[in-house]
Amino acid sequence: MMWVQRFWLRLQTLFRRNRNRQQLDDEIQFHLDQQIAENIAAGMNPQEARYAAMRTFGNPTFLKEETRDTWGWTWLERIGQDLRYGIRTLAKSPGFTAVAVLTLAIGIGATTSMFTILDGVVLKPLEYPDADRIVAINTAWTVGGENSLTTGGDLQDIRGVDAFEAFTYYNGGEMGVQLSRGAVYGGVFVVDPYFFRVFAVPPIAGRTFLADDAGHSAVVSAGFAKDNFGSISVALGQTVGIDNTLYEIVGVMPPMFQFPRQAQVWAAVSPIPFNRNRGGYNYHSVAKLAPGVSVKNADAQLASLGNRLAAEFPDSNRNKIFTARPLQGQLSTPVRAT
Repeated sequence: MMWVQRFWLRLQTLFRRNRNRQQLDDEIQFHLDQQIAENIAAGMNPQEARYAAMRTFGNPTFLKEETRDTWGWTWLERIGQDLRYGIRTLAKSPGFTAVAVLTLAIGIGATTSMFTILDGVVLKPLEYPDADRIVAINTAWTVGGENSLTTGGDLQDIRGVDAFEAFTYYNGGEMGVQLSRGAVYGGVFVVDPYFFRVFAVPPIAGRTFLADDAGHSAVVSAGFAKDNFGSISVALGQTVGIDNTLYEIVGVMPPMFQFPRQAQVWAAVSPIPFNRNRGGYNYHSVAKLAPGVSVKNADAQLASLGNRLAAEFPDSNRNKIFTARPLQGQLSTPVRAT
């Protein structure tokens, strides 16, 4: 346990440094005086005796520094000295200090915020099974430009592309939800019954949608269930009102699932969009690629579909095709430029 004793001695030295310095000075002076007395007794005069003692004993300042270094943790003492000096200097210039602290705070805050966003959206993989197979479907024009929205009429044709194992559309955002005790606001999205098949994330209570759930069933987030019904289990079977339509809660999703955009409520609607106009871009859509199908393969099939629809509907689909983009890349696009 020698290392424990050494550690304890060094710790004592750190907090009793002034006392130890005085003891060291006194000890060195005692030995010098003793050597001088011996030299005088040998027949030297006091001045010669002192010089001879100094030559024999060595440089006292150097000896003191060498001894202090053996006490340990001198680096910590130097850091403390630098900090005290820095604090005294800053205290003399309060204006400069305020600017320096504010600059550091803004720099650290901005860096932390950007890394949090990058880590959550760009660096960290999506927490869905087979996330690399999930793609967002965009509308693109051969004359330039791309849109993350799709028309209701086009969705019906895109759904039949062989490259997809599952396909879904959604629409919504921040809106009111009617509860028995009043209305609350949150992220509400209408989705077709195949929405959760794309992501394959199981609920923590209840179930996700079945094909015949359109128009009367909803799934909510764990946070929404706890905030508005007290617990996840109590939320099941409760009714929520969205746009004058009542939906029964059939499932609760885990906290990690909040797609899209901090969603809290997903209401099932018909797989056939209400607005099937090919000129109204009202819907977002995502799909899961079939096993073995690459994004490039899906793009080729979508481009072929776009060319066919352009021939069939020249007024609305001229120069228009569709593209598949990896979902993580689509989500991180607004962040990457920043």
